[in-house]
Amino acid sequence: MKRMFKFILILNWISAILILSIKISATEISSPTKYIPQPFDVTHYDAELDFTQYPATDMKGVCRIHVNWLESPVGNKFYFHLRDLTIDSAFYQNIKVDAVEVGTKEDSTYHFEITTPPQLSTSSATITVFYHGKMTLEYNTKTMKWGGVQSRDEILFAMGVGFYNNYVSATQHWLPCYDHPSDKASCRFKFIVPAGKEVASNGLLIEKFHPDNGTDVYVWEHKNDCATYNYTFAVSDWINLNFGNENLPMLVFCKSVDSSAVATTFKLLPKMVENYENKFGKYPFDKVGYVLTPIGSMEHETMISINHYLGKNRDTVNETAAHELAHMWFGDMVTPYDFRDAWLNESFATFCESIWYENLFGSTEYLNHQDDMRGFYISNPSGAKTEGIFPLYDFPRTPPSSNYPSTIYMKGGNVVGMLRYELGDSLFFLALQKYLSERKYKNANTDTLQYYFETVSHRSLDWFFSQWVYGKGWPQLEITFNQKPNGKTILQINQVQPDSFGVYINLPVWITFEGTNETRSIIYLLNSKQETFEDDFWFQANRLIVNKGPDVRSLLEVKSLNIVSVDEEKITNDVELIPNPANSQMLVSFTAGDGLVEIKVFNETGSIVFKDSSESKKGKNIYNLNTQELPSGQYFLVIDYNGILYHKKFIILR
Repeated sequence: MKRMFKFILILNWISAILILSIKISATEISSPTKYIPQPFDVTHYDAELDFTQYPATDMKGVCRIHVNWLESPVGNKFYFHLRDLTIDSAFYQNIKVDAVEVGTKEDSTYHFEITTPPQLSTSSATITVFYHGKMTLEYNTKTMKWGGVQSRDEILFAMGVGFYNNYVSATQHWLPCYDHPSDKASCRFKFIVPAGKEVASNGLLIEKFHPDNGTDVYVWEHKNDCATYNYTFAVSDWINLNFGNENLPMLVFCKSVDSSAVATTFKLLPKMVENYENKFGKYPFDKVGYVLTPIGSMEHETMISINHYLGKNRDTVNETAAHELAHMWFGDMVTPYDFRDAWLNESFATFCESIWYENLFGSTEYLNHQDDMRGFYISNPSGAKTEGIFPLYDFPRTPPSSNYPSTIYMKGGNVVGMLRYELGDSLFFLALQKYLSERKYKNANTDTLQYYFETVSHRSLDWFFSQWVYGKGWPQLEITFNQKPNGKTILQINQVQPDSFGVYINLPVWITFEGTNETRSIIYLLNSKQETFEDDFWFQANRLIVNKGPDVRSLLEVKSLNIVSVDEEKITNDVELIPNPANSQMLVSFTAGDGLVEIKVFNETGSIVFKDSSESKKGKNIYNLNTQELPSGQYFLVIDYNGILYHKKFIILR
């Protein structure tokens, strides 16, 4: 009994510690790379933004943040982010409260917190922040400052993320908000600008009026839950071109001088939307939108910022526009809980560029685009050679890497293409459609994505995600090919990448063997560090082409390729086939000596469809080949006599 009492005391003590630790962890704010569930959920932002000092970045504003409490608000705190702008006052409901600064501006979690007034314990609340100041750009030590707010070429505009800021999301440079991708909310923005200026922003323009005070007012409303890093605005002398219809407007905001070029560049936009809808499901928002900005590009939800040079270059393929449009499904509609999973956005959007090429030009251009990504990542100075070698998931962000390294674009897009090959189109696209539809307007992570692929395919994909998503590097191969005069081949493939990369399994490697007049393509599946494959050929191969098969471009590098010289034995073609084309039988005439000959027939894919052996005599020999079971088509006859090959094409016609 005494021992039991002590045991109960210990259990109670452990429980108290657990409860306390849960409470403490629940009050921590999420970091860009660590999602922590919060006791609150922001449902809507309603902001009035005075930009009458345009084109300067000076502003004043008021933001009403609508919050639902997921647990009792008593004793809890509400967090929000705001950088470089001065808070004039803050209110919880109608009670004035202090917004307490937490941390320094160099911290990735720098923020403000408001303690809930004890007399207000309702499950929902509105927090109002009045503020003013000069909107700024991301903090980093680099000369390139991308995220935040800037004014260039008479355009005042916001970019939702930075490349080198340790806090990633940059909407906090113009809007008080819980600036973390895990908390998505609808928004309504009222912009006040000098008369004659226009504003492009998220959602639909629901109101526009012109007070008699030298200003114009635009009210944009986005009804879907959206990550704050995808909020944006752009102020200038815009006109907009509509490539859509009343059911789905497709607007491109540009300067009037650029309208003709923009009309050409975006002429295929409806086809682009239709292509993605066929693959991934209906376009998820009320509007497709682009705005030409001095820098870009960025997938702001329903109002994509695209680099103005790209927007007016008259290239109707419009690859960057296709990439950013794909984000409306990957990253915007379904958003990572935190930026460790940024590959879910960028890898899939880059893969969608390949899908767009496939739609326009067919499978060859799809494969070419996949191969371009592979080559860029491995060989280009802007790829792994410079930024380092690391996984797709939770990659390093300090230089020479960044918040958006080429790895998650180029390697990632190629890896997604390999997953498509691994599962086949039917299962691959079905899994993506389920993932997108069931996580619509919500969050996800890599585990979520893997779950859908495994559920649909009824296969474990741990091996795939382990080596391609969580693992770093790529397979590096040494290939040696040896062919004997009798057609027998020995192909040795060694994986020679650093041990830290691991040994890759289920790796598809297409090899095309070229002879003087013949070719044969074979796919090999690698599962160990050293592998040897033996085969029979009907021709002498003198050239090997690696990773150029008909359906996939594997992420691999050939470090060396060696063709070993064969013995210079006499290879003769002193053979005659009667008749050719044939139907049910054929006479084969060939010259040989006394001994055993081996007779093989290959089909066009290189498979042996007939095999026999026969005794020959010195001089002319006749063999009666029964072709009755062979379907119509082209075949290759190979006769092996003491390592001397006789080979000839023939045709079966029915």
